[in-house]
Amino acid sequence: MIPESWLREATTVAPDILANSPENMWRYGHGFWTNQKGKLWSDLPREGYTAWGAGGHYVIVFPSYALVVVMNPTPYPGASQPYETHTVTWLQQQEVLRLILDACEA
Repeated sequence: MIPESWLREATTVAPDILANSPENMWRYGHGFWTNQKGKLWSDLPREGYTAWGAGGHYVIVFPSYALVVVMNPTPYPGASQPYETHTVTWLQQQEVLRLILDACEA
């Protein structure tokens, strides 16, 4: 178990990034990528955050939905990079997440 305060800080855009990076990079906390500023997934809840590793392994969390989504590697080379948020693969991922969240609301 981890303290709630640590998770909140880890999934909040890091202050040094807010101060020193262009707005389109306002996505990284402390070990997690966060949608807090709407820069990760433009049409998904701001509370969402993700961690991913080599080859495109994703763990995506939406706390108010009590939802954790795990995605395995993508077959598209290079499409798993966190800063490539406008690639077809990334946009497809966003659409799949939207469908999952919509189903949770139904």
